[in-house]
Amino acid sequence: MAALAHGRSRRHLTGTDPLGPASGTGAARAEREHLAHAPDLYRQARITDRLERIRARAATDRARLQQTARTAADRETTERRARTAARSRPDGPRPGPGPGEVPGRGR
Repeated sequence: MAALAHGRSRRHLTGTDPLGPASGTGAARAEREHLAHAPDLYRQARITDRLERIRARAATDRARLQQTARTAADRETTERRARTAARSRPDGPRPGPGPGEVPGRGR
């Protein structure tokens, strides 16, 4: 494959076809056309594969960034709620347990 691709890329310099002279028979002509297109098909398959890997990596990165943004937004929301709760709490001491409640056990 590499030799064919290299030969085709240099064809304009040497003027020779790496597959040899064109043959007139049907089977040989079909094989020659197949071999002539093989480097292009191989290159196209590699490009397609590379693009698929790039797209998959971009999708993974995008999902990771969205998750990071959601985590940061959740953290900001939690901090904002904590600040609001701290501001709305009375400045005095917290009330103790009510009648019938055990201290330290909550209500």
